[in-house]
Formats: sequence, structure tokens, C-alpha cells
Amino acid sequence: MSYKQPIKYDPIIDPKKLYNRALYWLSKRDYSVADFQKKLDKVCEIEEMKSSLIIRLIENDWLSESRYIAAFVRSKTAAGLGTYRIINDLKQHGVSSADAEACIESQTTDWFEQAKDTYHRKYGETEVEEYKERAKRFRYMQYRGFSVDQINYAMSPEED
Repeated sequence: MSYKQPIKYDPIIDPKKLYNRALYWLSKRDYSVADFQKKLDKVCEIEEMKSSLIIRLIENDWLSESRYIAAFVRSKTAAGLGTYRIINDLKQHGVSSADAEACIESQTTDWFEQAKDTYHRKYGETEVEEYKERAKRFRYMQYRGFSVDQINYAMSPEED
């Protein structure tokens, strides 16, 4: 099995070249400010150049934390994840809990139905008879980021 070496960039000392590299990265996808800072740390060692670039990108709205959070929440919601998991994943990308919770609350998603859809996508309409199987499914739903109430709602039998 071969190990893929990480890409090693030559340090950038020219502000124009760093700006062009930053615009190239931002043209591909959105970043949180913390993630973008880490990416810049790999290619540039001059702190004041990096900080002035980040300020310039934020002023021009090319680097937007709120846009990144909204896109991240939409994609994770579409993947069937719950609020706890989304907030935890955003924290790992350097986003504050308050910003993440504010964005999630602004969503029109019914999290109980989201939990039910995720549960049925994984397990279908099969009934749970053994405690061990129920516990396994419950852990799966917790891992996906749903609350206890949402999981109980999702696991409850369908009523016509």
C-alpha cells in the first residue's frame, strides 16, 4: 500500500501572488475563516500579509462565514444529519456554536420528519422486536445527530 505524500507548496512572499491563490481557492468552494486561515498557513509564513488578505476578502464578501455556514447546513441536512451532528461538525471547522445554532434555527426543516426520513432510509419499515436491535438503531440515530425525542418519534410505528 502506497502512502500519498501531502502537497508541499513553495512559500509565497508576494502579496499579489497570495491574493491570486486565495481567489483561486475561493472560486472552487466556500471556506470558514478558520479553515481558510489554515490553508493560508500552508503557503505563507508572513502573518501580517495573511491577516490583511483575510480582512480584504471579508470586506469584499468573497470570504463569508455566514454563507459558508448556510451552505454547510443545507448540505448536511440533505445528507440526513441532525442538529447536534451539524453543530459539532461546524465547531470542527472553527465556527462558533452560537452562529451554527442561529443558522439552524433559521432553517425551515422539520427535524422530527428529518429523523423519520433518515431512519426509514436506513431501516425501512421493519419492526424492532429485540432490545439489542433497538439499542443499535438508537445509537445510529444518535450518531447522526438527532435528539432523544426525535429518535423516539422516528422509531415509533406508523399510525394510519
